[in-house]
Amino acid sequence: MADTVWLFMHIPKTAGTSLRQVLAREYKDFGLLETVYDPQLVEFGPKTKNAKAYLGHFRFGFHSHLEGNARYITFIRRPEDQAWSHYHYLKSLNRLPTEIKDFSDFLHHPYGNNLQLRFISGIEHLNGKEWEVLEIAKQNIIKDFAFVAPIEEYTKALLLLKRRLSWHRSPYYQLANVQDLKPLITREEYNLANTRLQPEIELYHFVQNWFANEYLQDNHSSLDLEIFNLENKAFRALDPLYGRLKSFFRFDSKNS
Repeated sequence: MADTVWLFMHIPKTAGTSLRQVLAREYKDFGLLETVYDPQLVEFGPKTKNAKAYLGHFRFGFHSHLEGNARYITFIRRPEDQAWSHYHYLKSLNRLPTEIKDFSDFLHHPYGNNLQLRFISGIEHLNGKEWEVLEIAKQNIIKDFAFVAPIEEYTKALLLLKRRLSWHRSPYYQLANVQDLKPLITREEYNLANTRLQPEIELYHFVQNWFANEYLQDNHSSLDLEIFNLENKAFRALDPLYGRLKSFFRFDSKNS
């Protein structure tokens, strides 16, 4: 799999900002990571065609812009939580379309209506055919995805990814882009999302089963997970200090 190009599909509010830290250390330091967030690049393809890995808000079909064997990797989140988090994230940035007045409106808009299903299927306009599109998304995962996991199993997934992709560095990460002030979803709003997002909920369960089977086939022990959690806790404590020290020494060298 040495010549495989990895396409890290960042679905909004699925820990993609945290994943970017891991990928930057593994690929970007060697000029092998290309981030693709500009809408033009997402639609028409990246400027750099020879990167080892791409990370961005692209959907299934992005591989058509590249040559060679490209395989997708993504994380998915419990749909009710993803929609709620995405809604409040866009609201906090004043990026909600004017026609969206509340969460109910959001669940009827493409930003909130089965968005994860749209990403993985590569089909934007569902047109009432969500269940047919669900089957397309499942087939895409089976045929073209090297890895997919629920973010609720994020640490386990990173350890498995490290082994599957032969990463040289441990996938330590800081929690990033977390909305601490986001209100808790009410029972009424949760039920509303649950009703509206049934096809995506089925996709989420499919991913849960896929990951559970893949993890069982691996040889990770509970001790591996405990050790990594302790190491990552230390990394979270030391990494900001390391960044400040680097800035200090750069400043000091300039003024010496």
